[in-house]
Amino acid sequence: MPINEIDTNITNRYIVTQHNSLVEANYSTKLSARALKVARLLISSLSPDTQKLEHIDVDIAALKRFLGYKEGATWGRFHDDLKDIAKRLNHEPIEITLGKKDTLVSFFISSYRLNIPAGKIT
Repeated sequence: MPINEIDTNITNRYIVTQHNSLVEANYSTKLSARALKVARLLISSLSPDTQKLEHIDVDIAALKRFLGYKEGATWGRFHDDLKDIAKRLNHEPIEITLGKKDTLVSFFISSYRLNIPAGKIT
């Protein structure tokens, strides 16, 4: 199901498989639950065969519903939250330990573009 068709039962439709090292990783306390939820949504749209990440399109109205915004929520609040989520995913590292090696990584949102007339986030 494409991300533009997200509904309120999305947690039952998308599956994200994580390596144990991600489950056991140390996440920054500044990495909000909403940021992790969006990251997992984006990851769930990828195929296991994905070799190169280019971009993912997300329907704005669908993302609002996914994050629990009520119908008619103001754009300003959602936009501020979206910026906060993107900043947290880019700036708050995750510490992963593989064997005796520690690795610090961040999520993959390098940029996002709001296309308000089309109702999409790319």
